[in-house]
Formats: sequence, C-alpha cells, structure tokens
Amino acid sequence: SLIVKVYRVNALKYYQQVGEPVPLSLDLDGLVANEQNSCAYTEAPLRRVRRTFEFPQLAGRGVYVIEFIGSSKRSRVLVQKGRLAYVSKLTPAGHEFTILDEASKPLPDAKIWMAGRFYEADKDGTITLPYTTEPKSQPIVLVHGGAATLTSFDHKAESYKLACGFYVDREALLDRRNATLLVRPQLTVTGQPVSLKLLKE
Repeated sequence: SLIVKVYRVNALKYYQQVGEPVPLSLDLDGLVANEQNSCAYTEAPLRRVRRTFEFPQLAGRGVYVIEFIGSSKRSRVLVQKGRLAYVSKLTPAGHEFTILDEASKPLPDAKIWMAGRFYEADKDGTITLPYTTEPKSQPIVLVHGGAATLTSFDHKAESYKLACGFYVDREALLDRRNATLLVRPQLTVTGQPVSLKLLKE
C-alpha cells in the first residue's frame, strides 16, 4: 500500500518568519495534509513497477509538498507553480516597482512585503519603496492573491547631487561689457536625473 499526501505551504508566512526559500526538508509533523489518498497494489514487493500520479488539485500559483509513504519509507517532491517578477526604476520618492506575472503582464493589485510591513500599489499600479540609510541587498516578498515569491533588490540610499555646467563665448568677454553666460544645471537622486522643480529656495 502507498499513502500520498499533498500539502499546500503558506509560502508568505514562511518567507516572513524564515526569510529563505521553502526547503524540501520542511517539517510537516503535526500538520494535516490538504489531501490524502491511499493506493493498494497486488504486485509482489520485490517487483519494480512504473506508476503515474496526477495532481489536478495543484491549481494556480503556490508551493506544494507531495509526500509518498509506503513500506516504512518516505519520499517527497517540492512543487512551485508560478513565479512573480518585477521591474523597477529610481524616482525622487524611492524605488518604483511594477509586479509582473509569468507572461510578463503587470499586476496592478499586487503588493510587496518588506521589513515587517506591506506596501500597496498606487492608482497607476506601481509600488514605491522608500530609500534606505543602509544600502544593501534587501529581501522582499512579491504577493498577489494567495501566491508569494521571495526575491531581493539592491536597496539604495537617498543621495542628492546638484551639478552645473557653464559656458561663455570667449569673444563675448569684452572689457566693461556684459556677456551672455549659458548655465546648465542638473539635479540627480541616486544617480538618476530628476526635475529641477524639486528644488526650493
């Protein structure tokens, strides 16, 4: 006889508590399987027979652990269906994220979990994460519906720089006469150009 158990892992909770990908050695003792089936076979124990198992209940994105138990032996497989991704850019307000599905289509109702809190999407479907005072590789969890994907990004510090270029025609430099000076200022945040309208006074 063979017992087949299917567990759906709450990946979001695991990522929040552990901060690492779900391992195959996940402790399942004491947990109730989402589905359990028993199979009885009449072949001799020493005979090797190829079997095919189908799991239609693995619908939608998620992390599943399938466990086979028989003859005092246990075998597992870890299944991850679907994976969320993101594209980001630097803005004056922080890192701007757009969450994508497996077909690279935007998910305007997705959200991001980082450092103990959720960040919701704006009306345009983008999520803004503020800059940090300690630049580092920051782990985040992309969340959409019941699915969650653990990933990371290069969390940058908020640093402003104002540069200015000047040019004047040498032939315009005449004694006791006014000359026209060309000035080209540039404001950047974390190396990215932004509007000079952000400057005050």
